[in-house]
Amino acid sequence: MVWWICVGIILGFLFPAVNLLGRQNKEYLSFYILYIISTAIFYSIVNLKYGANDQTYSTGIESVFPLERGLNMLSITFYMIFLRVFIPKVDPSLLTFKKLISLNIIMMVLFCPIMTILDINSQFDISNIILLVTGLIAQIITVFIIIILLRSSFLITNLMGWGFLAIVIGNFIGMTFYVYDTNHTIISNPHQPVVIAVIIELAIFNYALSSYNSIERINLIEEKLDLEKSALAAQMNPHFIFNCLNSIQHFIMKNDKESAM
Repeated sequence: MVWWICVGIILGFLFPAVNLLGRQNKEYLSFYILYIISTAIFYSIVNLKYGANDQTYSTGIESVFPLERGLNMLSITFYMIFLRVFIPKVDPSLLTFKKLISLNIIMMVLFCPIMTILDINSQFDISNIILLVTGLIAQIITVFIIIILLRSSFLITNLMGWGFLAIVIGNFIGMTFYVYDTNHTIISNPHQPVVIAVIIELAIFNYALSSYNSIERINLIEEKLDLEKSALAAQMNPHFIFNCLNSIQHFIMKNDKESAM
């Protein structure tokens, strides 16, 4: 029951994201929404797989289990694309970040379908090796990405870095339970720390996106006011010049050269 509540909380973050998308129509919000949906589907499958009665599955449900890891990598891909598009808008100077996150995206796009096909065909040994190698490389790259985000001079970028760090810590704790608690004596589902980390991360991301939206809206209002001031000044200047010329002409006609000058 608690697990489904967590999935519901994850889906709950769709509402502010869709609301922002409706007001801004930014492409990065589309990837953010896809990340939330795919993550909720992934953890729903995980809940069914590690469900009650020691992994007893309902008839027909087990057919989707080979898609578990592929769906997880798909959600991570949406997550990475979202960061790749959004972060440079906040801080365009993060060129190294763009290269590192692009490398992670390429790995996910290449290996996600391969692992899914292997899992469907029950080639779990090969799939596990691929997961281990790509996971290790991705984690090393991720550490550098987090450092870059946390060292940025922009608060919103820092917040994204803390959200990213929450996911890494949750994955580390979950992986530790997966490796050393194979009988599930401590926790029944090694994904539990990860889903908690996802909720924390989404809460941080939601705050960061709302803050960015507010800042962007304020900047647009200021730009509009500046344009209105410039337009008003442009309208006033010809009238001022015209009045000055009329006054000079008036004094010249009255032969009042001193006032005219």
